[in-house]
Amino acid sequence: MAIALALSGGGAKGDFEVGAVRCLNDFNIVPSIVSSTSVGSVNALKVAEGPQGLPGLEAVWLSLMGSGDMFAREAWTMDPDLEDTVLKVATQLVVSSVSFPLLSDVEALNLLERTITNSIPVIGVIDIGGYEGTAAAATTGLLPIVGFLVAAQIHNLEKLVKSLGEARAIFNLDPTRDLARANISPQAIAAWGAQGNRLRLAMVGLGTGKLRYLTETGSIVERDGLTPAHDRETGFEIRSTYLTGMLASSSIPAIFPPVVIADDAYVDGGIREVMPLEVTVLLGGQQIFAIHCSTREVDFRPQMKDAKLLDILLRSLMDITINEVAFSDTFRTGSWGPRVVVTVIQPRVEIHNTFTIYPALVRNRMAYGYLCAADVVKPATGNEGRCQEIADQIAVLRYGIARLEAWYEGRPIPPSLTVIGRPPLGLIGDVRDGIYRLKLRVRALAREREQLGGAMPPQDGSWTDPRRWWQGWERHPLYQSSAPQHGEVFAISNAPNHLDVFIAASDQRILQATWTPESREGWEGWYQVADGGSQPGSPIFGASRHDGSTDLMIVGTDGAIYSAQWDRQFQSDDGWHGWHKWSPVLSGRASQHAAVTAASRRPEFLDAFVAGTDGRIYTAGFDPQRKWTGWRPVSSLLTKPGAPVHAVSRKRDNLDILVTDLVGVIQWSHWDPSLPDWTAWTSVIGGGASPGAPVTAVSRAADFIDVFVVGKDGHIYTAAMDPVNGWRGWWPIAGPTAPQGSTVSAISRAADQLDIFVTDDGGNIQWSHWDPTRPGWAPWLPVLNGRAAPGTTIAATSRAPGLMDLFMVGLDGKVWSAAFGANMQWAGWWRLHADLKPNPIDTRPSKLQGIQSSAGRSSYRFDRLARAFSRFCYALTFTIRPIRPWGFGSDDTILNVGQESRSRRRVLVCGFP
Repeated sequence: MAIALALSGGGAKGDFEVGAVRCLNDFNIVPSIVSSTSVGSVNALKVAEGPQGLPGLEAVWLSLMGSGDMFAREAWTMDPDLEDTVLKVATQLVVSSVSFPLLSDVEALNLLERTITNSIPVIGVIDIGGYEGTAAAATTGLLPIVGFLVAAQIHNLEKLVKSLGEARAIFNLDPTRDLARANISPQAIAAWGAQGNRLRLAMVGLGTGKLRYLTETGSIVERDGLTPAHDRETGFEIRSTYLTGMLASSSIPAIFPPVVIADDAYVDGGIREVMPLEVTVLLGGQQIFAIHCSTREVDFRPQMKDAKLLDILLRSLMDITINEVAFSDTFRTGSWGPRVVVTVIQPRVEIHNTFTIYPALVRNRMAYGYLCAADVVKPATGNEGRCQEIADQIAVLRYGIARLEAWYEGRPIPPSLTVIGRPPLGLIGDVRDGIYRLKLRVRALAREREQLGGAMPPQDGSWTDPRRWWQGWERHPLYQSSAPQHGEVFAISNAPNHLDVFIAASDQRILQATWTPESREGWEGWYQVADGGSQPGSPIFGASRHDGSTDLMIVGTDGAIYSAQWDRQFQSDDGWHGWHKWSPVLSGRASQHAAVTAASRRPEFLDAFVAGTDGRIYTAGFDPQRKWTGWRPVSSLLTKPGAPVHAVSRKRDNLDILVTDLVGVIQWSHWDPSLPDWTAWTSVIGGGASPGAPVTAVSRAADFIDVFVVGKDGHIYTAAMDPVNGWRGWWPIAGPTAPQGSTVSAISRAADQLDIFVTDDGGNIQWSHWDPTRPGWAPWLPVLNGRAAPGTTIAATSRAPGLMDLFMVGLDGKVWSAAFGANMQWAGWWRLHADLKPNPIDTRPSKLQGIQSSAGRSSYRFDRLARAFSRFCYALTFTIRPIRPWGFGSDDTILNVGQESRSRRRVLVCGFP
């Protein structure tokens, strides 16, 4: 019996299909026929790679942080004259044009009402986009849409009409195209097709009006799935690439531009067939699994009784009409044939709409898709109805929990991403306790489902693991107003036992703190570095050209690239000892928050690197005679503008640079005096990460380079180069995972020794070590009880052989330090100057207000790094048990939240048994 898989359209709702496909695979249901439309075609291409494609499909969806990872604005919408009209309409259309289920539909509201209803008067009434609502509505129900075009004041009607007349779409699928190009293997799909498997991606020609399909061979066929389509102009059979066919199948008319193939322009296949079952039957499918992204019934919209023109249009065309097409495609009059069995896998509740991309909701829907598929494939005999109810309740509860967590931390609240700030002081404890109780309820429901015989995802520590539903926070994206930026703390040791730390402060000044063994008061600072400035939280990098000197590189507030030099013998005109004033580096410019990196290949020489505003890599050089020369491009490689370019000198007058390009490939180039120019960019043996992700390189011995990166799956990978073997790797360093785009900090504190650091998904500072006496990397260990936002960059440096010092911006927005001494132990964390708040980039109220080592001051010489923190942080729990790090504990572990008292700070922890 031929097994077939039909994947519907649904935009961002395609995350549901990913979980359902994973469930089918876990039950050894492997299709030989795959048909799809719209977002289903994005998923279908990975399914058509065979079993090896499924992990990649999951990784692609797990990498999505926001709508910008799937689609982007068309250029015409960026016209300043139209910004306040068309863009507002378009943004609301794709972000929040539909309502979402109230938590009152399930037991969640009863739990929430007991914790927040009595406190509603504290909040008062908040105006949200022209509608009145309370903060309770923001967490338990709908954040209504902002008014549409009919309510907007159009100040440039003539220009608007002209733009609309010339435009082909509001958004484009360029991010989806780039993501697919980096992750889809045409060779694997072709090999899968060569084994007799069949693929059909649905699309509709605007010229012919016909429904057609892209096949596994790249040919375009007619509606019957077999007859080749021909170009009307040439008479040739029409062919296309998998990537082009996928984009055509996904291009929602007017929202995304049509895709031209041969003599026609093609759009979303869902215009004619939302669920491509017919072609699946015509190809011989007998046991067909039809996975719908949307519910069978149209969700109720109470506000439609007062709907305006555009609301009525969108509701009629985008919801009701598409729903009817999907219903007709799936539940046709009469059967598909005597030997055809169609099994429909479909959500029963909606969590987000067609255009919503939010990490917590993506993971929620993927898990929900798994549960819904399991309810169909392996139902709990006698308890089918209750198991389905439990799956629905878990999905909606997790939706509400994600919104409460966002509100609690002052984040934009999904799905509309409205910012209303943190709950008032009198309510915040109730919200925190509400999160705790809801997670208890999720755990109880999951256990009940297991006891009833309902299938559950595997407990393998990945996104499928049910324990993640209650043992930690849902996954939230880093956003500009709170996310730690790459290089936000820069540390350097320009002389033995000398430390300097730099930050870009909230008032745009560059501040410095200094420590030496002679410092009587510990750390000295913060001092302003000459008269320069940069955007708050901007990356700061530098190098030391000789003993006792430091060169810093920044992008100024005007977008120009500046440098400043410190020398112990220099005193500026305005009295600042040691610092030359900031000066522009030729005419170099870069985007705000771009990383300008530097390396010194010989005494007094400096080379700087930056990814320019056009995405090309540029370099400039400094020597004592000619001063600065450049900027000139290093070949034609493209990366994300501002992406970090890591530079390392493995021996005198040698330079190696590494960067992650636009498709996530790690690229390397080299220079030495024997070469006429930089070598051509070469991929480092297939290494991959998210586009523009930071790559860290370190030289532990002459002519040796070790490279580290956070891969697309969140694991840490390493590769190495030596003069005999060249590049080798990539090898995973088994252990924790970190957000994509995080920095792995690496240093060599002694010859042939390596230490690496990363802030994992749970916010723990993790450390691993390697030396030649070990068979491999040492197991990852947390650096004491240090905590930061997931993905925070750790600035690491070695001021003397065997010693290490770490710096980071903690959850309270302040700079913290820890040290590894001659006694081979860590000490810290200490806060650098408790009265200062030097870096405001993380403005979220802290989950961890302070970090303190119970060991107190260390016994080695670095004990004067900072004064001991005068107040300890306690975690008060409902049961007095040993505290574990954030992450997985026993199966009983839940998210626990400390109580407050006047003498103790609030702490959010996880891992209590």
